[in-house]
Amino acid sequence: MKRKRSLGATELLVASVAVAFGLATACGGGDDSASSSGGSGGASSGAGGAAGKAGSGGKTGSVGQAGTETSAGGDEGLGGQTTTPDAGTTDTAGAGGEADDFDPSLKSVIYGAVVFPPENPDSPAKDMLGKILFWDEQVGSDNTMACGTCHRTGSGGSDPRAVNGTSAFRNPGDDGMFGTADDIHGSQGIKYCTGGDAAAVTYAAVPSNNTEGLNPLFGTNHQVTSRKAPTYLDAFVAANIFWDGRATSVFKDPTMDPTDPMAVKIQAGGALESQSVGPPMNPGEMACDGRTWTSLMNKLKDTAHTVPLAFAKDIPPDMVAAIATAPNYPALFSLAFPNDTSPVSPVNFAFAIATHERHLQSNQTPWDRFNQYLNDPKTGDRNALTPGQIRGLTIFKGKGKCATCHIPPTFTDSQFHNLGFITELDAGRAKIVTGAPAHSVKTANLRNVGLRETQGLFHYGYGPGASLENVVNTYNTPPNIGTPGTLDGSVASAITNLSLADDEKADLVDFLRNALTDPRVQNEAAPFDRPRLSTE
Repeated sequence: MKRKRSLGATELLVASVAVAFGLATACGGGDDSASSSGGSGGASSGAGGAAGKAGSGGKTGSVGQAGTETSAGGDEGLGGQTTTPDAGTTDTAGAGGEADDFDPSLKSVIYGAVVFPPENPDSPAKDMLGKILFWDEQVGSDNTMACGTCHRTGSGGSDPRAVNGTSAFRNPGDDGMFGTADDIHGSQGIKYCTGGDAAAVTYAAVPSNNTEGLNPLFGTNHQVTSRKAPTYLDAFVAANIFWDGRATSVFKDPTMDPTDPMAVKIQAGGALESQSVGPPMNPGEMACDGRTWTSLMNKLKDTAHTVPLAFAKDIPPDMVAAIATAPNYPALFSLAFPNDTSPVSPVNFAFAIATHERHLQSNQTPWDRFNQYLNDPKTGDRNALTPGQIRGLTIFKGKGKCATCHIPPTFTDSQFHNLGFITELDAGRAKIVTGAPAHSVKTANLRNVGLRETQGLFHYGYGPGASLENVVNTYNTPPNIGTPGTLDGSVASAITNLSLADDEKADLVDFLRNALTDPRVQNEAAPFDRPRLSTE
């Protein structure tokens, strides 16, 4: 590919971008990128000059050398300042240099810094408290369930237990039968129980007449969620969290009447806080039936019986040091919230976990390093992607139409779509928001998607989500094209036969599987390090 002379329109980052969370919505076409390319080739002695003027007196690049932007080489070259063997060192190309061979449309904006809501500013003590709470199985009623039980870092922030072929981690799906094709790759939660926290735990069969929507088919076995656990990494990009977006940007004290204006603790940007208060009270995930925030807070305050991370193994040194300094939860909460007279509270519990999750930005993938080079050759890595992965990126942003919904640098549009790939009863977003498209779910964040692949993709894991090859093949020849009422209208125009050749599909899968994986996530290195759970 030869470089073009002019820049495309500058990419604008969408205002609301999603989590989440496996692969969830359509690949779709669209160009989100600004151009950046080198000067077109000229003779080795071609004179450079000031931008926009005929070349005279500028320094020249040697034959075959690349500039860093889109100015042309030769006699009419834009300011020829430098060249090194790989790239120019200023914003203009070396006069007479040969163009770098990257298509300028491959460039995207840099993954930006994390924004903390003003009501919950960042602090190291709050981050550490959140990290400890996230990995503490005592946050579960019966001391067997941590947030991290279903969200493992090295598995891309989802649940490695839900691997293909493991029936113990399946939800029976729409047909209500275990061991059939529509079994959902869910996360194994708590056995149905009553009591817990300070009271004795009593396990029982899931009641057939329960009011929480629990599935009686699980009986006395562990319950399994009806959707695949989404990733919690990079989740801060979303305005609304969970597959259906029910954890909203407005965070309210979970112990107060939600209609009371005083319940609002974060006006905007608090979806992580909203999400963090859901599972600890859910009797299918972490809680015995009837649990209250009062019982959980009293458990954390009980310094005689609750030692932070008491059931964990191989605790990272920074967590060990924090607990040595503050050996119980009241002390840890006091360090994190020094101006609060009653620091151990549900709101501060949510503030701490959300603060920790905002530190989990997986922005060191090969794609990030390559994209940094396209933006600034002095600091990026030209060789971060293999030639096949660059071809895959080209397909991702062009012929494959993936970037319509999975928009770099966050690789999501934060929106909710129904692709019509399978028939299912899950109402999705429509159950939460009246008038939303039926069965629509959030566009997944594709960062680290290769680490989530063995668990199954999409929000259910089976069928087209069984592997990245299956996903790409389904997008290439999607079902239900043109079937009225089947597709969400916002993506219907993008769901077309893509006509990708086998080698193009292979390059696209290579890009998704390998170029979007942050090695720190894969290796569980800081800030993605964690303790081992008692159930591992």
